[in-house]
Amino acid sequence: MHDDTLTKTPRRGFSRKKRIAWQVLAPAPLGVAVMVFPSAFWNAFFRADAPQVDWLQVGLVFVIYAFAAYIIAGIPSVIFAVLMEWAFALGLAPNSWVAVVLAGALGALAGVTMIAVPSGFVIPAGQIGIVAMFGTAGCCVGLIIGVVTKWKSRSVTLRATASS
Repeated sequence: MHDDTLTKTPRRGFSRKKRIAWQVLAPAPLGVAVMVFPSAFWNAFFRADAPQVDWLQVGLVFVIYAFAAYIIAGIPSVIFAVLMEWAFALGLAPNSWVAVVLAGALGALAGVTMIAVPSGFVIPAGQIGIVAMFGTAGCCVGLIIGVVTKWKSRSVTLRATASS
């Protein structure tokens, strides 16, 4: 006789160590991807006056910038991970939408910080666009990190079959 029951089984996903590694290592290449690929796609498909996009060159730029981004985004990424893990230790569920929003806000703050700290928090009027661009990219990266963390931290309901 077969008994079909619903069981809650955790999805294979992030252990705490994997989640921290994701939060520390993913922001640099994600930030470069958020900044490089949309402009390349825009030039390739929507600008008639733009020169033809060399996708090999775009890929090379991505790889070079991703390595360089670790120098710029390394410390903000570690701070991001520490703050997120602190929030999780205080009871915030990694699979909650609040965690995703917090990740987006911390990402925006990290993006702005990468520009503001080296300039001594003095941003000339002509540079405010750069600050906005890095803040927006940081927010996008934080949201991506938060959504993936939420998705990989979820439990799913599976139908189990037991024999008796």
